[in-house]
Amino acid sequence: MANLAFQELLRQVASNRVHSEQSAALFARAAAFYSKGSELAVSDVEKLHLLALEAIDQVHGENYYDYENVHRGLEKLYLSQAHLPGETRPDSNGNLRGAVEAVQMDGIVAEQIREDEDRITIIGFADDNKRVAGYLRLLKDQVSKPDLNLVASGRRQQKTVSEFSISIKKR
Repeated sequence: MANLAFQELLRQVASNRVHSEQSAALFARAAAFYSKGSELAVSDVEKLHLLALEAIDQVHGENYYDYENVHRGLEKLYLSQAHLPGETRPDSNGNLRGAVEAVQMDGIVAEQIREDEDRITIIGFADDNKRVAGYLRLLKDQVSKPDLNLVASGRRQQKTVSEFSISIKKR
């Protein structure tokens, strides 16, 4: 009963696009709580994290201490979905790097793809964190299990972007 009441409260607060300090804190705590359980679908937990980021940004700005905590929680949620068992899938020529380069997505710029003995590392930036998550899913589906090494806020041409570093182990 308490869970259903809490979910209804979240729906009511989410329907108002002007957030207060209380709603920012509520979304952040709810996202953290539901990420640890199975009471909500992954897509609903993702929405809570995104609402928390939006609310914190609106109320406190992106440099507020809780912004990073919620962002890390969203990253863990995405990684938990991306880390499913699977073999690496090279392209038709047997080239893993070629398979990685073939994964394209709007809003993603891969500035550098480095290859060493045991992994391929992709360094780039995206329009937003949601695009990075989508890119991780595409890599998982089309190539292999990716590891998100870094995601951070950056600037490109007077625009805020999400800088990332992703690595894929060779098997």
